[in-house]
Amino acid sequence: MLKPASFRDDFAIAAGIDPAFIARKARYAEGGQTLSSEHFTLRCISSASVKDLESVLANSEAVRQDLLGRLDRASLSVGGDAKVRLVFHGTTQEFMAATGQPWWAAAATQGTSIELQPLALLKRRGILLTTVRHEYAHYVIDRLSNGKAPRWLAEGLAAYVAGEAAMLASYKNPHPLSNAEIERRLSQASSPKEMRSLYADCLEAVEKLIRSGGEAAVWRQVATPVRSGQTAPILERTDRLKAGLGIAS
Repeated sequence: MLKPASFRDDFAIAAGIDPAFIARKARYAEGGQTLSSEHFTLRCISSASVKDLESVLANSEAVRQDLLGRLDRASLSVGGDAKVRLVFHGTTQEFMAATGQPWWAAAATQGTSIELQPLALLKRRGILLTTVRHEYAHYVIDRLSNGKAPRWLAEGLAAYVAGEAAMLASYKNPHPLSNAEIERRLSQASSPKEMRSLYADCLEAVEKLIRSGGEAAVWRQVATPVRSGQTAPILERTDRLKAGLGIAS
């Protein structure tokens, strides 16, 4: 099985990233702490160490470099360079109120904003950096496709980029669904267990495409609706994957 490079969720500074560019002085203001790097702004509403926040920013920059490299190998790029905003909410209840997501969701991405469950919770579950990686992949996929990529493709590619194959392996459907059926069921899923199974189906479908034509071809497929003028339903960009993988027990 083809596997992307993985990022360990251990708060180590990513290789090749100089933490010196990160604003080391956290701003303690109403609503929590705020730090910035070159391409990200991080706001943490709950208490967290500056070291942990810096590590998230450094790894986010590494994720960005990795995604841009994948696009370059596919002869693609995304225009503009707006900062992405990472918001770690203070409680699950606050996250739910801000995003409209269920308690078992870990994050939701809309535009340039990635809203996440409390940092301490994601760290304790061991999914902090994979969650950020998955969500940033969604951000890139949305920009590349103008929000028109089929959801099964967007979710499967984000899971692939985040290196979540091992977490999803035990939820594979013994009877693979068609892409159209996956798409239909994604819009109706209402439980962590159902989402886990569907995301495993999404990942399997994307891995099949990669085995047959290579990863670069999949990225070009993501960009096809924009290039060809095809229309497709604009997806609601919310991520329920991590609900099944980490938040729900």
